[in-house]
Formats: sequence, C-alpha cells, structure tokens
Amino acid sequence: MKKVFNILLIALILTILWILFLIINPNSSEIQGIKSVKTEYDNHYTEMDKKIEKEFDKNPKKLYEERKTNLKRVNLDLKFGRVRRYLGDNEYIFGFSGNGKLILVLKKDSPDTNNGVLKYLYDNQSLKEIGYVEGKNLDFSGKFQFFNEKGTLITERQYYQGKLEGLEKVFSEDGKLEEERVYKNNLINGEEIYYYEDGKVAQKNRYIVGKMEGESLSYYDNGEISAKINYKNDKRDGVYFLYYENGIKKEEGYLKNDKLEGISKIYYESGKLHQTAHNKDGKKNGTIIRYYENGIQEHEWNYKDDVLDGFEISYYESGKVKTRIYYKDGKLQGEGLSFYESGKIMEKGYYKDDFFDGQYTMYYENGKPQEIYNYIAGKLNGEYKLYYENGNLEEIGNYVDNKLEGKILEYYENGKIKEENIYKKGIISGPYKIYHENGNIKEEGTIENNQINGKITFYYEDGKLEETGTYKNGKIDGEYFHYDKVGKLVEKQIYKNGNLISTEEFQKVEEVKNERNKSEAIR
Repeated sequence: MKKVFNILLIALILTILWILFLIINPNSSEIQGIKSVKTEYDNHYTEMDKKIEKEFDKNPKKLYEERKTNLKRVNLDLKFGRVRRYLGDNEYIFGFSGNGKLILVLKKDSPDTNNGVLKYLYDNQSLKEIGYVEGKNLDFSGKFQFFNEKGTLITERQYYQGKLEGLEKVFSEDGKLEEERVYKNNLINGEEIYYYEDGKVAQKNRYIVGKMEGESLSYYDNGEISAKINYKNDKRDGVYFLYYENGIKKEEGYLKNDKLEGISKIYYESGKLHQTAHNKDGKKNGTIIRYYENGIQEHEWNYKDDVLDGFEISYYESGKVKTRIYYKDGKLQGEGLSFYESGKIMEKGYYKDDFFDGQYTMYYENGKPQEIYNYIAGKLNGEYKLYYENGNLEEIGNYVDNKLEGKILEYYENGKIKEENIYKKGIISGPYKIYHENGNIKEEGTIENNQINGKITFYYEDGKLEETGTYKNGKIDGEYFHYDKVGKLVEKQIYKNGNLISTEEFQKVEEVKNERNKSEAIR
C-alpha cells in the first residue's frame, strides 16, 4: 500500500512540475527545431512546389514572344516592384517596367483566377524571385526563392497567405547556407541557426513568438563554444559565459533585462583570473580590479554609476605601487603620483577638474628633481627648470599660456652655460649665443621669427674668430669670411639670397677647413 502511495505521489509531483513549466513557457510546445519543421500547411506547400518546379526552367522571353500577338491589357491592382504595365491571356500575365522591360511573368492556375506561379526578373531577364501567389491581393503562399543576378539562390522562404510560415534559409553570394530559422504567423518561432562558410554551426538561438528565449549558443569554427547567453523576452537575462577557442572560460557574469548586474569576471587564456568588476543596472559601480597572470594585482579603479570616483591605483608585477591618482565625479582632482619600483617617487603633480594645476615635478630615482613645471588650468605658466642627475641645472626658462616666453638658458653638465635664446610667444626672436664647454662663445647672432637675420659670428674654442657673415631671412646674403686658427683671413665668399656667387682664397690652409653647411645655421 505504501509503495502505491509513493508512486502516486511521484506522479502528482511530476504533473505539477509539468503544469508549472507550461505556465512559464506557454508556447514551448510550439517551438520547433530546424530539422523537424512541420506546419499544418505542409500539404499545401507540396502542391505549390510542384507547380513552381514545372515553371522554373521556362524561358520568360520565349513565352512572351510566343504569345505577344494575342495579349491584352490587364488591370491588376497589384503594386509589385517596378512593374508599371500588365499584358495577359488566359494562361499567362506579363509585367513590364517603366522603360518597357519584361520583369514579371505569372502562370495562372486557370483562366478565371490570377492565382499561380510568379516570376520576378532582373532587367536582363534572369530570375530574381519565384514562388506561388494567391488570393485577391496575390499574397505569397508556399515556397518563395530569391536569386542574385548571377543566378545564385540567396534566400528561400515559406509563406501562407502573405505571412512567413515555416523554414527560411539564407545563402551567401556563392551559394553556401548562412542562416536558417523557423517562422509561425510572420514571427520567428523556434530555432535559428547561423553557419560558417564550411557549414559548421556558428550560432544557435531559440525564439518564442518573435522573441528570443532561453539559451543562445555561439561557436568557434573548430566547434568549441564561444558564448553561452540566456535570453528572456528578447533580452539577455541570467548568467552568461564567454570562452577562449581552447574551451577555457574567458568571461562570466550576470545580466538582468539586458544589463550587467553584480560581479563580472574576465580570465586569462590560462584560466587565471584577469579582472573582476561590480555592476549595477548596467553601470560600473564599485571597484574594478585587474590582475597580472601570476595573481598579483595590476590595477584598480573605483566607479560610481559608470563614472570614475575615488582612487585609481596601478601596480608593478612585484606588487609595488606604480601610479596613484584620484577622481571625483569623473574628473581628476588633487595629488597624482607615480613611483619607481624601488618605491621612490618618479612624478608628482596636482589636478583640478581633470587638468594639471600647480607644480609638476619629475624625479630621478636618486630623489633629485629632473623636471619642474608650473601649470594653471592645464597650461604651462611660469618658470620651469630641468636638471642633470648630478643635481646641476640643465635648462631654465619661462612659459606663458603654454608658450615659451623670455630668456631661455641651457647649461652643460659641468655647470657652464651652453646656450642663450630669447622667445616671444613660443618663437625664438632676438639675440642668441652658443658657448663652448670651456665658457667661451662658440656662435652668436640674431634670430627673428625662427630665422637668422643680420650678422652671425663663429669662434674657435680659444675665443679667436672663425667665421663671420650676414644673413637675410634665414639665408646667407653678402660677404662671408673664414679665418684660420691664428686669426688670418683665408677665404672670402659672396652670397646672394643663399646662393654662392664667388669665392676668393687668400692663402693655402694647412689645417682642414671647417666645411660647415651654412644652411644648418638656420635653426
């Protein structure tokens, strides 16, 4: 008795579960797979297919030529593509475009009806569409096929009274199957499959009354699954997984109503954790952490409603801090730091509303400053200094609104002056001097708008005159003199607008002359 009771109890539970399943999925019994598509109109489709097959290879132009003398004007209340005029007899109707091209042929089932096999043509009379039409509006009914101008089948659909009903197939331009799906009452209802060129499945989806439902599977061309995503009422909903081609999990998370919710994770191809993120209502909320493949933390960000808010910190693979900056409502604010792996500060600067504001300093690893700049609202303003690693000054100057302004001084590492220039609004303009490392002048002249103008003079390292001449708008113009190391004039040249006119030598020079390219003096 007890055994019978248990059997009845199990049967009752299974019945309840089945009823619940049907309540949750009221159309589940109607879902069909591609390989098992059956409709209540299959017999109807079979009859139509026979008629289509009979007309398929008939030559439209030949049919028209054979009948044109007996054709009469036909008034069809049918807006079909580019057809503007119809002629017909008891068996066929022919349609013509505005320029008189035959582009439609309708084989009637009988003289008193327009139901029948319809062919729609390209201008060259090659077949564009073929199928069966019926009813007052000549609705598509049965299998319809669509071709490209090369004659390749590109789409095949089943209709009933103008609505998609049954299997649809989509082909590539070279005739390979790309897509298949099942329709019911003009809506996708059942399985949908996408294919790779070699015929392997690329993606599988399921629909209920036009909306994606259940698990969608995507595949690599090697057959391995690339993605598993659940759908509910045409929106991604539930746990999802992405995979590498070797089958290792690439990403996982949870979607609710098409939006990320909760923790999502990304993995390396080795399977090691790469990144974790917190999401709320499709927006990043909370901390995102990225890891090196060895498990050491690489980076972390803090978000509030998809906007950076809080510290962003990056790390060396050793675990030491690499950079640290701070965001408020998506904008950089306050102190920003970067570090050498030793822990020593590499850079220090200050932000205000996403721009540098205040002093920025870059340091050598020995702790001495390398560069010092001053910013106002993201623009360089005020004095700047560059230093050698030994602490000696390398360069000093001034900026106004991101442009160099005033005297700029450069120094050798030994502390001796190297170069003096005058800038106006970012352009060299004024007298300049370049020095030998021993402190003696090497070159001096005047630059206007980045071009040498006026007298220019070069000196040997001991201070004696080496060359002198005149420039005009960046080109040598006039007399140019060369001297040897003992101070004697050895050569005189005449230039006009940068072109050498004449050369006069005063003595043989025992030392090799400096063949300086005069154009290189233009800086």
